[in-house]
Amino acid sequence: MYCEYAHSMGFSVRKEHLSYWTHTRIIKCREFTCAKAGLRKVRPPQKSIVN
Repeated sequence: MYCEYAHSMGFSVRKEHLSYWTHTRIIKCREFTCAKAGLRKVRPPQKSIVN
């Protein structure tokens, strides 16, 4: 819906951030931003799990 509006107004959007419910991979919140809003946030490196 927001993407359609953005394209009709002459700009594009990109996914900025996803938030998940604790201890699950279920998405709680998804944030979008204007594609010209600067660089993406740098994510910290994730720890590798080795069995």
